[in-house]
Parts: sequence; C-alpha cells; structure tokens
Amino acid sequence: MSDDFIMLVYGMFIGVCLLCFGAVLISSLLSVTQRAFIPKALRRLFDPNHRPEVERKLASGDAEALKALLMGLEPSLPLTSGERKQVVEVAGQLKVKEAAQPLIRLLKGLPMWEDVKAKAIWALGEIGDEQVVPEIVPYLGEFNYTPIRAEALDALHKLGWGEFADAFNRVMLGNEDALTVLREKYRQEAVKAFIRALWAGKPSVAITAAKALGKLNAVEALGELKRRSSIFMSPKEVREVCREVARQLQQIAYLPSPASSEIDISTLPRPADPLAFRTDTLPSPSQPPSEQLKEP
Repeated sequence: MSDDFIMLVYGMFIGVCLLCFGAVLISSLLSVTQRAFIPKALRRLFDPNHRPEVERKLASGDAEALKALLMGLEPSLPLTSGERKQVVEVAGQLKVKEAAQPLIRLLKGLPMWEDVKAKAIWALGEIGDEQVVPEIVPYLGEFNYTPIRAEALDALHKLGWGEFADAFNRVMLGNEDALTVLREKYRQEAVKAFIRALWAGKPSVAITAAKALGKLNAVEALGELKRRSSIFMSPKEVREVCREVARQLQQIAYLPSPASSEIDISTLPRPADPLAFRTDTLPSPSQPPSEQLKEP
C-alpha cells in the first residue's frame, strides 16, 4: 500500500471528523441562540422561587404569562425533558383551555420523549376538552410504554369515554364479548387503538389486536397488517396471524357493492317542455302599409 494512498485515507478521515465537529458545534450554537429567546416569564417558571408567582399570573389570565406558557409547549423550543414536563404540568394543573391544541402538537412532535408524552396526555385529561379524544384514543393501544397507556386510560375516563376504554381493555384481556360494544358504538376509535396495539413488542398483545381487527372487519387496517406480517424480525406466530387476518380482510375489500334499490333517473330522457319551444325562427308577421301608400 503506497504512502500516497495512506495519506489520502488519512486526509478523508480528518475531513469527516472536522465535518462532524462542525455540525455539532453549529447545532450547539443554534440551541444556545434559541434558548436566549425563551421568554422571561417561562424561565421564571423553571425557578422554584418564582414559579408560584407565574402560576398566579396564569390563574388571573395574564396575557404575557399565557403566551410564554403556550410557547413552552411548542416542540421546536429547545427545552430539556424536565423543563418541558414542568410546562405541561402547569397547563394541566391550571386547566388552561388554550393549551389543548399545543399539547396535541407536542404529542405528535416528540417521537422519543415518552415521559413528556405521558404527562401531556394527563394534562389533556385535566383540561377536560372532549374534542381531543380522537388524539388520545390511539395511545390506549400503546403497550410498549406503560405510563402512556395508563395516562390515556385515565384521561379517557375523565373525558367521558370510560365505556370505550373499559371495553377495549376487556378485549385485550381475552373477553371477545366486549367487541360488541366496540363494534356498535366505537368502531372507528377501536380500530385506531388496535392498530397501535398491533405493534406491541409482546407477541400475545399483537396477536390479540390482529384478531380483533379481523372480527371488526377493519379493512382500513390492511396496510398495517401487511407491514407487520412482512417484518422478518417479528415473531413467527405474529406474522402468521397478521397474514391470515389480512387475507380475510382482502376478500372483504374486493366484494362487489350491493345494488342500490334507488333508481337513478338523472340519465333518463326528459319529456318535452311546451314552454321551451323556440320562436325566434318563426316568420315575422306582415307589417301594415305605411301612410303614404294609403288611397286618398
């Protein structure tokens, strides 16, 4: 191996190291710069000595304090996990209605912070806005991180959806009779939760979810079932059950639609409209003779 080749490899290695170092440095500088713009009211919230004062301002409807709180819920703001949980906790304790939508964005924007997600779901339950139920429902099937699922169960009870949550739990425990309640009253929500449970690491949970989707005739879950069955690292029994349920749903998906009992009359010929007869092509009546042509 020539010295020139060794020097080339060495130079490339040094270049890659410098690029990585530069990327880390730029990221750190951006983070520091962004933190410099964190509102003073939000920074005071993280200080135990000033937090009660900020909470009193929020409770009294102070606009500046509310704006700072909502900013602290944005996923793009560079806060630590502990700081983020403090903001979420205050929003839940004070039942800040304006925080509902920012909390939902936080749920969707933090893929790895399970502890913050669990706290956000708790806060949504405390705020009590029933419109957020569709966003919480899928987390009832989160069996890979127990705190998230526990908070979703509790929040759904607070929001008046305890019947759905309990029926879902009974199905996951092997009580197939509870599927009747889900099928008749909560089918759409149940499908979302079962799809989430389909990706559980525990094989028995994934199998139960797959079978429930099949019994609900959840054709909309075909894609997820096929994906789960095609992952080689999934347990064999999970792949087999998902494949079988997908095959059954595939047959349902391609069944012909029932004929409609209503007759479509929009394409039938229409009767003639006597008032629509054209008169512009008829000959004009003769004009009376002019006064000059009249006999004396």
